[in-house]
Amino acid sequence: MSLRSVYIIVYLGFLGLIIFVAFRSMIDLQATSPVEMNRFAVNERASEVMHMLGLEEPAGYKPLTRRIQRTYLYTDLLDSLGKSQTLNPSSLNQSGVPLNGWSVMYLRDYDQITAIISDETLFSEFGLSSVTFDTDGKVRSYRVNADNESMLVRGDSLEHALARVFEATGHDPVFYTLVEEGALPDNHFREPNF
Repeated sequence: MSLRSVYIIVYLGFLGLIIFVAFRSMIDLQATSPVEMNRFAVNERASEVMHMLGLEEPAGYKPLTRRIQRTYLYTDLLDSLGKSQTLNPSSLNQSGVPLNGWSVMYLRDYDQITAIISDETLFSEFGLSSVTFDTDGKVRSYRVNADNESMLVRGDSLEHALARVFEATGHDPVFYTLVEEGALPDNHFREPNF
């Protein structure tokens, strides 16, 4: 290999690195979304949410904590808003769309898993509960295995139970409307503001 070929390869590699760094914020789901909580803080928050929603952490269950990227949410937004909008992950993160966050799944002890299985299979076979957070520590989803649903939050009234749920999840009840099952208001879908 001649010296000229080496220079060309180095030049192309350096040019590729510059292009990658320049356009990374346009494609990176983590762009402009700093990781404010570490794994230990997320585990503590998940345990607190479980306790506030009436589910105690029984012996034999351990948290499986992971950083997640919601690529499905990004592709759904692109599909629903059309290609005319220029939405990049950086602008979505700045506007508060939870493209990334944390997932904590409480699983009972298992000897070993011999194959790669989906989260759904893992949860149905070994799971107690699962909670996902955005980068601000707000709960985005919470679910309990069907065997443990009876342990979930109860209240004297629906409003009392909802108040406990809002307190546990960190959401402001002002932004939500309580409607009876099957009766949705005409304006329950809002256009996203990006």
